[in-house]
Amino acid sequence: LSLSALAGRVYLNRSYFSRLYKQVTGENLSDFINTRRMERAKELLSSTQDKISDIALQVGFDSPSYFTVYFKKFQGISPIDYRESTQGA
Repeated sequence: LSLSALAGRVYLNRSYFSRLYKQVTGENLSDFINTRRMERAKELLSSTQDKISDIALQVGFDSPSYFTVYFKKFQGISPIDYRESTQGA
């Protein structure tokens, strides 16, 4: 999930598509994309035993360490702690 991929699907320039999305929804497209990435990461963390680095790549992060920092900022706990909390439930 990326700005380029979404803009390409609707045959619009990336900048124009991003501005149009913000105008219509009131939300930044990058916020939408990152929220969806984090939701998918949470699904994968709770339903698979995939490595954190593999999940990071699957949801669009090139760097597993940046994914961990971003996930913790978004969720309030690390991906490992999130996985442990959901698999114990």
